[in-house]
Amino acid sequence: MADDEVFDAGGGGVVSGDDHARACGNAARTDSHARAARDYADSLDLRADHLPEPAGKRLRLTATRMRALADAHDVEALPATEVVA
Repeated sequence: MADDEVFDAGGGGVVSGDDHARACGNAARTDSHARAARDYADSLDLRADHLPEPAGKRLRLTATRMRALADAHDVEALPATEVVA
């Protein structure tokens, strides 16, 4: 869902069972969430460079997970018009 598009779950719209997981407000992610996840991953990598290996390794692993979340959004994101239709 693009940042400028809104899905109004309380507006009486009915979502099919197939689309429910993507349209559910609990699972919704916007393009800005993906950007924020990548920015956060970058900051974790910078911090990891200044920590001892066990802690740095954990931060790098978290950074990798955040980037994977953002990449999944890029692949799976649907425009609001497709979710509502």
